[in-house]
Amino acid sequence: MTACGSAFGVGESIVRALSAPTGGNPFYLRESAKLLASEGALVAVSEVPEGVRDVLRRRLARLPPPAVAVLRLAATMGQEADVEVLVEAADTDEDGVITGLEAGVIAGLLTEPAPGRVRFVHALVRDTVYADLTQLRLTRMHARVGAAIRRLRPDDVPALAHHYLRAASGDTAQAAVGYAIQAAERADRRYAYDAAVSLLEQALDACARTPGSEHERAEQQADLLGRLLRAQIRAGRIAAARATRQRAADAAMSAGRDDLVTAAFAAWTEPTPWQTRPYGVVDDHAVTTLERQLERDDLDRATRCRLLAALVHELAGENDPRPARAAAEAEAIARRHGDPDLLALALTAGTMVVNYEREPERRAALAAELGPLGREHGLPEYEWYAKYIAGTAAAVLGRPEELRELSIFLGRPEAAARHFAAAELLARRWNSPHWTARARAAARRR
Repeated sequence: MTACGSAFGVGESIVRALSAPTGGNPFYLRESAKLLASEGALVAVSEVPEGVRDVLRRRLARLPPPAVAVLRLAATMGQEADVEVLVEAADTDEDGVITGLEAGVIAGLLTEPAPGRVRFVHALVRDTVYADLTQLRLTRMHARVGAAIRRLRPDDVPALAHHYLRAASGDTAQAAVGYAIQAAERADRRYAYDAAVSLLEQALDACARTPGSEHERAEQQADLLGRLLRAQIRAGRIAAARATRQRAADAAMSAGRDDLVTAAFAAWTEPTPWQTRPYGVVDDHAVTTLERQLERDDLDRATRCRLLAALVHELAGENDPRPARAAAEAEAIARRHGDPDLLALALTAGTMVVNYEREPERRAALAAELGPLGREHGLPEYEWYAKYIAGTAAAVLGRPEELRELSIFLGRPEAAARHFAAAELLARRWNSPHWTARARAAARRR
């Protein structure tokens, strides 16, 4: 298939994407190739070819209806399924489940890769069975599978999140949100930030169906939006994070909830090595909202510190004295508070108001404090940011005084190169492509 793909100008990634679900079956491959030729790569890698569907439907039609019902339930679990979970989730007895699975094996639709497990012979088989289910039936089946896993494998959080999110009912919505949050936290710890974003987006959809008062749903939505924007920042989706924050603030203002407006702006706790808004553009609405929140006399000191840092992000780089004052106050609060996360946030805000060409010593000092703080307290994003800031400071400090007013992208001081190399190494360790790209770009330009 690879040779044929190359001959017809099909990329290797497309060839792999077509080969995997077919399992190398010549008929399935040929039908997939036809779909590729007629509909293009996007359709070919995401849909089951109609010819394959027809053949598989005829084979399924020859099976007894109870067997087909068991295969449909197995399809909701993916290409491979645990027989114990199937027995627990089925609306028939154990013998009925085993008889149905045996019929699938004899028909050549299932294999037994290990004791107590069954697997569809090809992904296309599973996809055909799954795609022929109505949404109404799918939601019920996912709910049953989720309940079975909850009883048998309560620690299998990713599977629980998957099934409860797809159950999509008022009865399962609260469980869906809870499991999605847990799964997103696990994904975040594995540096799988895009997976965390996807889970939290689905949790927000489920949140709208949760029982309870509007007040309770508003608080839960605010929490989810805060989690989502932080995940989006880690995934490098800064524009999406700003939109998420504005969505949270707008919803809170519509509900008359000043506390949730504050929470929306205080949720941005991740450092970024670039400006988080379009250059030369100030979001007056955001600034006004922040300043109005900072006028409140019921704010705790930690929340005030976070709002001050957010104000710095909105105004840094402009000819305006407010961000410098906000950064200074944020640092003073954080030092009194004693929370390393808060101090890291405040020091980061401080780097944004210090001119890198005129005050490289101050930026270097902030980076020197921020790096160990991130390393010692498990804050990898700040450890990386400190390396990056140290590199930009070294790029200026490594030049004669009379050249410091020129572009910092002159020369390549060894100290700066070391800092950027260290930043790239950290970014690779934490699977952060946007941090890696930023460190590489800085290293090339200095």
